Amino acid sequence: MSQDKKNGNYGRPPRWGGLPLSRPRFPLDIVAEIDRIRDQFSNPEDAQQYILDCLSRKIKMQRLKLYDCRVSATPDITATSDNASYEEREIPLSLLKKPEKSFLVRVAGDSMEDAGISNGDYLIAEERDPLFGHTENGDIVIAVVDDQLLVKRYRHWRYRRELISENRRKNYPPIIISSDSSQQHSIYIIGAFQRVIDESLINTN
Repeated sequence: MSQDKKNGNYGRPPRWGGLPLSRPRFPLDIVAEIDRIRDQFSNPEDAQQYILDCLSRKIKMQRLKLYDCRVSATPDITATSDNASYEEREIPLSLLKKPEKSFLVRVAGDSMEDAGISNGDYLIAEERDPLFGHTENGDIVIAVVDDQLLVKRYRHWRYRRELISENRRKNYPPIIISSDSSQQHSIYIIGAFQRVIDESLINTN
């Protein structure tokens, strides 16, 4: 394990201009109890379901839409629209800053691995209006680019805005955002990344 992860600093170190990512933390006694329960089940899926059943009885859960980056999305998608393909999942309410604006995304690909986001990760995101939502420089965003749902970092300079990947092993080109209606890509930023959530905390029922 890297020194950054030992210290709880997920994401690119500050000297690279990256922003640390937050992951949910739980008391050590709860973590130990979860590990003990898992050891009692031969099937990991049975253990996960038992833990989720216990959580749902003791912890308030919030049902959210889950979008998959491997599934095509329509250009006018918003996190609450009915014209996009999604499933529904429940997660602990305490993990959400704005439950009414939150949704889940499952990542496909390795383009953001240097930001601590790996293939198959589940992300909590907060809805942004595709046309009027405010996006900060350096935010990790959920964007619809040419009908595909992507997770990228948003950067802007004086006359330039772009969506960039973070993978030093592979040189993914940036996606340029232009105000020119004839630009090559159709781009809509629909959400801002909040955190990675462990799959064991997601209830599929």
